[in-house]
Amino acid sequence: MVIAPRDKQILSAVAALFAFRLLTINEIQLAPDEAYYWYWGQHLSLSYADHPPMVAWVMSFFTSLFGNRELFVRLGGFLLAAAALFFLWGSARALFPSLRELPGDLVLALNLTLLFPAGCIVQTPDTPMLFFWAAAVWCGSLIVAGGPGWWWYAWGTALGLGLLSKYTMILLVPCTFGFLLLCPSARRWLLRKEPWLGLFIAFVLFSPVLYWNAQHDWLSFTYQLRQGFTPRQKAVPLKLLEYLGGQAGVVTPILFLAFVGYSVRALRVCMEGEQPGYLYLLMLSWPVLLFFGGRRWHQRRGDYPGVVTGRASLAGCLAPGHCMAAPQARRRLRPSARQIEASAVDDTPPGNRAACRFVLHDDRPGARTLRRRVVHVRLHQVHLGDGDEPI
Repeated sequence: MVIAPRDKQILSAVAALFAFRLLTINEIQLAPDEAYYWYWGQHLSLSYADHPPMVAWVMSFFTSLFGNRELFVRLGGFLLAAAALFFLWGSARALFPSLRELPGDLVLALNLTLLFPAGCIVQTPDTPMLFFWAAAVWCGSLIVAGGPGWWWYAWGTALGLGLLSKYTMILLVPCTFGFLLLCPSARRWLLRKEPWLGLFIAFVLFSPVLYWNAQHDWLSFTYQLRQGFTPRQKAVPLKLLEYLGGQAGVVTPILFLAFVGYSVRALRVCMEGEQPGYLYLLMLSWPVLLFFGGRRWHQRRGDYPGVVTGRASLAGCLAPGHCMAAPQARRRLRPSARQIEASAVDDTPPGNRAACRFVLHDDRPGARTLRRRVVHVRLHQVHLGDGDEPI
């Protein structure tokens, strides 16, 4: 794979940021939650009362090799956060191969938020979960792009390991299968064995947590349900503002507003015609945001602000890819549409070309509707290869 000079500059800047963070994690004392999870790592188990065991397993692995210092307590999560960027890059390349600058833009934008740098430094169960969410999104992106069915097995592996990190990873299942139901070209997977075998792999990987809970009167599950769905007394508008403000604050208000605005644009694109890439990202983002928004109305304590947006974005701890891809795709499409209009006139018999030009250039509503139909038909007559420029 050839990396463009612009992408090399972005990767160099990101590498410098990670070098600075690596120095930082050795100097900052452990947060109370981190010390709590480190204590879990000194007493390994199949699960714990609060969360599944992945964060403790990761901490235990590195501290057993290198010692109980802040650097090594956090090193595993730091490396997982860095690796998640490669899944982000791969997802953008798979879903939008013609947008060459998109992967670098996403990686840079993610590193400019408050959420991602904080996740590189302070280790919680969300850190490994967001890594496996990103891995699952990448596997799904390859499937959406036409990859072979065995990618479902990798998807199921990422799902199972994510469930070993945090229970909310389960939201990936309705989001992904909701996409399969809504996308006509993807419905065929519902009748094939690969997605269901992927779910079975996830179940097998998650079974140690189920076994531990069965041995402990389902303690972890009941704790999370009680924490997440016990009503609390606060006005609904105040809860909603608190939720939206928390999400916007950690990803920066500009990116959050762009995410919302371009999600609307992506939805319009999907309504005009089948766009599996956009629909896939919409289904991975908005159901998650709406779920936690509804949960916020009556939960006892909220999720960490911005973690919800991280799950909802392209790589789960990733930037809102479709909100950045949509405008670039439209800019790419505009010259293509003009050339298609010209070719439509050329293909029209000489006696009807004046009427064709009227349809293509008149601004009245009826002419605009016909123009969209002409361009839509011509687009379906054009075959664009992977990475080819529109004709």
